[in-house]
Amino acid sequence: MFANFPTDYKTFMTWGWDDFALYFADLEAREISPSTISSWLTDWTRLSEAIDEVYSRHYVTTTQDTTDDTREQTYHAFLENVFPQAQAADQRLKQKLLASGI
Repeated sequence: MFANFPTDYKTFMTWGWDDFALYFADLEAREISPSTISSWLTDWTRLSEAIDEVYSRHYVTTTQDTTDDTREQTYHAFLENVFPQAQAADQRLKQKLLASGI
């Protein structure tokens, strides 16, 4: 699945939770073993970086023009609809990694 993971942040800026959720689900479903840990961690890192990038860019846009209600609404929509679910999914991945014993 991560072979098709976008590399341009602009793609992520239009994503909702359902788009990110597919990649979290892929990581949750994959087995962690000594032979797969490197690629699993690499993919998790790429996903986490994408979420962080979107968060930061949405925040910055709200500070560039504080009178733009659309920018603020987009930022708050991300905070309400994507970010909490991403944090919860990220926690599940942390627990999965710890449970693997690797």
